[in-house]
Amino acid sequence: MHYMEAGSDTPIIRELTHHMDEGQCTLRWLWPAGIQAVYVHKAAEGSSADRPSVAELKLYTRDEYKANNGYRDRIEDFGRLVYTVYACLLQEDGQTLIIQPNGENRITLSTGRARIRYSIRYKGGWFKKIQSRANPGDGRGAAPCRCALLCEETGRLSRQPGRRDGLPFRRAVCPGP
Repeated sequence: MHYMEAGSDTPIIRELTHHMDEGQCTLRWLWPAGIQAVYVHKAAEGSSADRPSVAELKLYTRDEYKANNGYRDRIEDFGRLVYTVYACLLQEDGQTLIIQPNGENRITLSTGRARIRYSIRYKGGWFKKIQSRANPGDGRGAAPCRCALLCEETGRLSRQPGRRDGLPFRRAVCPGP
């Protein structure tokens, strides 16, 4: 597999857009005439790979694009991602991917907020009207979070400890499953 800079007569990817919907990202672009396949590269925003290896690329054909109404990818991470779509030319010496210096084939998107799961234990007796909160249980999330960033939401009918909405957490959230 070879790389080639885009020229004036080279087919290029144009109008690359994205749409996020419940953990899935859909990429759409205008296919150049004569191109039947592209390679899609997905990376975190900080990484700089102008010419990624074959293992990091995913082949996507025009027929798959039509059947799925775009390129669909499941988003499991959080943060900012960079997708790059390379047009693939079939030549006698193999496949050639086209690098576009203007960046029309590259899009940066935010995947949204990190998911945090937290368990809270309550203690109370059989004949008590009010339950008290015990020390919170184990908190796991997609990213580490400080205690000051989190608060427990209280229901509309429950008593609130003060003017602020919610109760502060006592422990930080550690990353994990």
